[in-house]
Amino acid sequence: CQRVQEKFSRLEALAPEPGRKYVFAHFLLPHPPYVITASGQCRSREEALRASRRDNYIGQLAYANRAALKLIDAILAARRPAVILLHSDEGPWPEPYIGDETALGRDPVLVDWTALPPDKLREKMEILLAMRFADGRKRPLPSSPVNLYPLILKTYFGGKGRLLPDRNFVFKANRRLYEFHDVTRRLRKR
Repeated sequence: CQRVQEKFSRLEALAPEPGRKYVFAHFLLPHPPYVITASGQCRSREEALRASRRDNYIGQLAYANRAALKLIDAILAARRPAVILLHSDEGPWPEPYIGDETALGRDPVLVDWTALPPDKLREKMEILLAMRFADGRKRPLPSSPVNLYPLILKTYFGGKGRLLPDRNFVFKANRRLYEFHDVTRRLRKR
């Protein structure tokens, strides 16, 4: 909890500093254990366990949204061109696969991700993906993160590489992390 608050604070302090920079920040937010309240207060795991998973997750998400918007405002207030990219690595663990989320850094339960029903797979695989281009213009975004940096390089630095097909892969299971399966068609069926 305190690490997350410190990261936002340092990024906000960095925003008005002059000069070109590449800043990458990775937050485990929202991520178990859900111990950050909507107002950004830290609480113990015991306190969090007295509330529902839904309320804890929504509270942490509300804090993350507010803190991210405040950071974006600080970046834009610096009045220099900036590409702002926000994306998550995964969606929430769908029920009934959540298990015990009180421990940091451990997946709650063993899951065969390739065997999930389509609605649960979509919940897990659909991610936050948003970009503000430096000139403020709206442009179409790729449907997966694989093309985000190539798009930035092409748009602003004359990159000549072609964009890759937008595809989605999931690993088979926690103990088979490097066995990837293409689930693009399953995700796009509606």
